[in-house]
Amino acid sequence: MATKRAVVIGINYTGLKHELYGCINDAINIRNFLTKRCKYAIEDIKMLTDAAESPANLPTADNIRAAYKWLLEGATDGSQLFTHYSGHGGTKREQNSDETEERDETICPQKKKKNGQIIDDELRKLLVDPLPYGANLVAVFDCCHSGTMLDLRYNYKFDSNPSHSTYSICIEKQYPPSMGQVTLFSGCMDNQTSADTVIKNKAQGAMTYGFLKAMDDLRKKKKQITYKKVIKAMTVMLKFNGYKQIPQLSTGSYRDLHNVIKILE
Repeated sequence: MATKRAVVIGINYTGLKHELYGCINDAINIRNFLTKRCKYAIEDIKMLTDAAESPANLPTADNIRAAYKWLLEGATDGSQLFTHYSGHGGTKREQNSDETEERDETICPQKKKKNGQIIDDELRKLLVDPLPYGANLVAVFDCCHSGTMLDLRYNYKFDSNPSHSTYSICIEKQYPPSMGQVTLFSGCMDNQTSADTVIKNKAQGAMTYGFLKAMDDLRKKKKQITYKKVIKAMTVMLKFNGYKQIPQLSTGSYRDLHNVIKILE
């Protein structure tokens, strides 16, 4: 039987110098979205936050790696997988010369000084390379420097201007196509930061809010929730509200952006 699983991670780095405030709220909002809108069973969602009571559910580097391995465990043709990360993102000097800007993008686990950051090369090995043909993974990374976080082959850029809107496709030939269908919604370009902000009197990530709002608005308007419509709505919302970050969409294999996002099926 095809699996339907999700991993949701929110890290506020409570009490640390660079504390964030909306990441755990992001994780809760995403989990609610998955259970209420996407028919995920609560027992099939693994949530890691630094407010967790159990050590196994704290967002340490080892726990994040274990959660990602669990996510893909038993995945087959037809599996519907989802992961969301809200926390700090960073960069470090690349290790294998596959980045055009000579920096690897990273996520920052809890207590990163002790456990280190997790670089995009490893994230690809954990989340992309093991995914079998016919399985589908949607990943949402709401963090700084997240544009190419999974090192996917196809990057789609939405360009909005007063007269018309267009998409351009950049093919990253140094990355092989993925066997399974992998889609990444990221909070910003690699050289940008993602806002941890307050919206409607609640601390949350601007990109996560935009992602969920796009989904909800399209549903209320009874429109198909396609990749193109979601990234367009996110981009317009962030720009209209004064955020400088530009959300990115990338895929591991070529995708028709008019297709419905599979987590909703």
